[in-house]
Amino acid sequence: MENRKNTILLTVIAVATLLVAVVGATFAYFTAQGGGSDNTQINVKTSTSSNSSFQLGATLDINANQENFDTLESTHRTDTQTGTVSWTPSNQASGENLNFCYSVNLNVTTNTFEYIDEEVRSEAQVAGTTIDESWDNTPELVFTITKNSNPITEGITGLNYETVDTSKTGGSRPEVSGWDITEWGSTGAASVVIPGNSTNKQYHQISGTAGQASTDNWSITATLINLDVDQQHNTNKTFAGTLVFAQVKCTDGSPIA
Repeated sequence: MENRKNTILLTVIAVATLLVAVVGATFAYFTAQGGGSDNTQINVKTSTSSNSSFQLGATLDINANQENFDTLESTHRTDTQTGTVSWTPSNQASGENLNFCYSVNLNVTTNTFEYIDEEVRSEAQVAGTTIDESWDNTPELVFTITKNSNPITEGITGLNYETVDTSKTGGSRPEVSGWDITEWGSTGAASVVIPGNSTNKQYHQISGTAGQASTDNWSITATLINLDVDQQHNTNKTFAGTLVFAQVKCTDGSPIA
């Protein structure tokens, strides 16, 4: 939605739903079997007020199956969605009225993905595949997020920023770094704050110019990592969560009712 009025933003709340689903997929070192696959997508709902907007791009899709996620040539399955937070102060705005602050939270509602562990290794052994203990707790589902092309790689309390190197991806596939969400929230609802760039700043600020639009550009990427090991324990698994933007007070980051 284009911003056409020179009025002060009253409120902006945007919700992007992140959904990663793998259905009937067959992973690295797969055992031949039938089955299809489902798309993964980010479903978007936006709410705008006055001249504010939060805009999202096309849906995010990850499709993993035995043709594109095999042992030899295929790489990781990944896709990206972008968004923009826009803010236009009025022509008469000055001082604190030139600033707009908002929070960003990632909330998980469903997550059935799991790490390789003793149980997974035992099941693989029964199926005729050997997985050793060095694979335990290796990230398989991660996300990265950038604000104005700057990656956020620290400060998300409750998640770990991990790197899966080529010793785990088979050498032919590149290493992957990101926030590990493989089992995050699997025991119940969970939420994390996507922090601002300043130390201990739990919200984001746009400092605008009277009558002119300013924007923060966001990008989120989900990656299903193609490991050099049997991953069939994550067939038919789902991750679903929401990325929530809300206006807050610039003085202390508290919500604005």
